[in-house]
Amino acid sequence: MVAEIVGYRGEMISDTSRPDGTPRQLLNVGRLDKLSWRATTSLRDGLKRAYEAYQAAAQVTAL
Repeated sequence: MVAEIVGYRGEMISDTSRPDGTPRQLLNVGRLDKLSWRATTSLRDGLKRAYEAYQAAAQVTAL
């Protein structure tokens, strides 16, 4: 998903003989559920918006 958003067209290679990263950590969202809070931004939209903000900041610092 990230590669698609940033326009990466290269090949991705994984070394399956090595661990694939940090152990999975889950958050307890029970308190948020009790408050009826729900995320309004999808993961895809959040990543896209973060990348666009990064690009805008990078352009400002490059000037």
